[in-house]
Amino acid sequence: MRDIGVREVVGLAALAVALVIGFMFLDPTASESRNNTPGQIHLGETVAPTPVETAVATTGKPSTTPVATATATPPAKKAGSPASWQVRFYEERKSGGEILNGEGFVPTLDLAFAGAPFPDSRDDAWFARASADFEVAAGRTQITIVHDCDLRVFVDDKEVAHEASGASGRGRAIVFEHAAGTARVMVECRDVGGPFRLQFVGN
Repeated sequence: MRDIGVREVVGLAALAVALVIGFMFLDPTASESRNNTPGQIHLGETVAPTPVETAVATTGKPSTTPVATATATPPAKKAGSPASWQVRFYEERKSGGEILNGEGFVPTLDLAFAGAPFPDSRDDAWFARASADFEVAAGRTQITIVHDCDLRVFVDDKEVAHEASGASGRGRAIVFEHAAGTARVMVECRDVGGPFRLQFVGN
């Protein structure tokens, strides 16, 4: 066997370089990261969006549900004037109970007495009851009573207001809930000393 010449050495070196280059291009791990982290292949996948939370102003806590808005109470509607008022006067008996002293119908409710309403009645020992029918819409209705007496107001036999006697001419706005239709309003005013005053303030 003859010695290897320079030409063969150069050929072998060129072959070795070609093999190294070919191995690098054909090695499937050549494109992987050098920090032992596998390479990632992206094929144009859609990235899921980050959820956006809605902040609740009243509590400061995040929420993804709608926030309910508080409903404001509707204003009361002022009642119109009734066709007439039925007024009854009662006297309190010393032995207890009461007796009817007089009654009648008046177009407006406006009563004022310095003393007893009748000569044979005892002062500060009597009261008046005035009743009327009001046509009302469904919802809240307001009536206004000016009084100087112990006042009680009933709607369909249910008490809706009670106010003790006070300064003369004091007004009281009374609001009640009622279905659409006729509301029976009864006002009781007891004389408990001083002048007597009872007036319905219409629109």
